[in-house]
Amino acid sequence: MSPFTAFLESLFDNGRVKVPAPQEIQADDRNAAEKLLLQSEATWRLDQPIGLPEFNVSAGIWSAELVFRAAQFQVFRDVNPEDIQTAFKLAGPDGDSPSSHYSVDLCFKYLPDILRMSSLASSEDPLNDEMSQLLSHWPLSAIGVKSVEPPVRGDAFKHQGLWRMFVDRVIAKGDERLMAEPQIQQSIEVAVGAFPDLVPACQKQIKEREKLSE
Repeated sequence: MSPFTAFLESLFDNGRVKVPAPQEIQADDRNAAEKLLLQSEATWRLDQPIGLPEFNVSAGIWSAELVFRAAQFQVFRDVNPEDIQTAFKLAGPDGDSPSSHYSVDLCFKYLPDILRMSSLASSEDPLNDEMSQLLSHWPLSAIGVKSVEPPVRGDAFKHQGLWRMFVDRVIAKGDERLMAEPQIQQSIEVAVGAFPDLVPACQKQIKEREKLSE
């Protein structure tokens, strides 16, 4: 199996990956990776609520390549900063499409872990800035990343399925900055229904808001 495809297969399977030294991704490797993305997304979708956006394989492969590069640069730390910047300038998909946000997250949801490991290895690594800058454009994938300000959400998040996915991620990550937003608090209250104790951080935010309004 080619390196890029093998990386993605391990990433989706157990999150433990091996990466080769940075090099060009061959056309047949990228084609095989696209097929794997389609298969993995279809399997993942079976366990999710209905109504999610359509998967865009072009957006998916774009994010997959950037995660692959980030993992390589995190391991091979002698790479020139210019090469890192060049790799992260790869043109991406429409940033205000529900499909784009959903599709890139298939791989970008792993990016915060790479950022955390890279930051622990060196807080001054230019790779950290590139990953942070990338996450600052993708609100769903940036949830829970304390070093990145919560990105502005555009019209894409008016999509009910994407918004539900966003709120579920906020709950799962316990992102208190986002829980402080009234709109998100309301959506969390609807999501948890009669079991508000499941999200204690959100309850704390609600009580603080109530005190301020007294």
